[in-house]
Amino acid sequence: MLMKFLRVLIKKDITKAYFQNSGDLILCDFPSERKIKSFKRQIFILIDLFGFRINWHFLKAKAFLIKGDFPIIFDQKPYYGDFLIVRRGFKFDVINIVLMKDYLIGVLEAEVNPSFHFETLKAQAVVSRSYAYYKIFSRKDTLYDIDATRLDQIYEGTKYKNFKIVEAVKKTEGIFLFKKRKIFPGFFSACCGGVTEKAQNVWENLNISSCSVICPFCKDSPCFSWRIKISIEEFESKLKKFGFYIKVKGIYPISFTDTGRVDVLKIKSKNDEKYIRATTLREILGFDILKSTFFSIKILGDEIFIEGRGWGHGVGLCQWGANKMAKKGYNFLEIIKFYFPKCYLLKL
Repeated sequence: MLMKFLRVLIKKDITKAYFQNSGDLILCDFPSERKIKSFKRQIFILIDLFGFRINWHFLKAKAFLIKGDFPIIFDQKPYYGDFLIVRRGFKFDVINIVLMKDYLIGVLEAEVNPSFHFETLKAQAVVSRSYAYYKIFSRKDTLYDIDATRLDQIYEGTKYKNFKIVEAVKKTEGIFLFKKRKIFPGFFSACCGGVTEKAQNVWENLNISSCSVICPFCKDSPCFSWRIKISIEEFESKLKKFGFYIKVKGIYPISFTDTGRVDVLKIKSKNDEKYIRATTLREILGFDILKSTFFSIKILGDEIFIEGRGWGHGVGLCQWGANKMAKKGYNFLEIIKFYFPKCYLLKL
């Protein structure tokens, strides 16, 4: 039976948090949900040596729930559902327990260009739903199912401001991506740069394989091609923060994936050399700076020049490509079939 609720990790390892809404905020025991105390409109939480301070009232607990009228505002964002606060040592995590439909609407609000075609939004709703349920069934952590950051899917609460997004989630309700009789994670990126990547080339430990497709539809994307430059000094500083101590004299791709993306680079100094995966280099430089691993790189003088294609890991649905397909008359079923040719759709 499919779960209606999802447990989303919003914040991890924090020491204080502020919640507010227009009515009462109710503290409840976890997991019994027995009411402990209610507060008017706002709650300020601080970690304490033996528990928590809630609006300066002491609460001895390892975990508790916050309930209230929707939406509850946290970190200046509106959330539907309840919040679970879980102590971990001298810090705590914030988990949103939310209906799947509210979560999906929030994901589409955060992850998709709101002006995209309705069929694109429906395709995104299907792949994001499939990814979320895949995480529910595969996550080993018993406290939450999915992360609210780019580690999984970006989710920043639910605003309910875009009617097309709400309708896209509603019109595709219960539709899932399947492969070999199991729900398949619907990976996606903004732009694949002309060819999608294989999942096994990005996530070695995931034990999931997907195929690559040539995508002729994303060439008009504003992120299809890009270029950046960074000083060697700044490059070395960023490497140092991740534990790579080296004076850069050269940097060379030494292996590529079978779709043409950089896999491993060699960084040379006068007396040393280090090897780094291109996916790790994206994390070091910033995912919005080094937009993909589909790039070439060279040093000229004191600067490093990088030219690349696409934005994101490139696996699965190409959002800009999907939008071009929708404009050409393809429906969301055809779009999904194009980007996931070895998968099939089922309505549960």
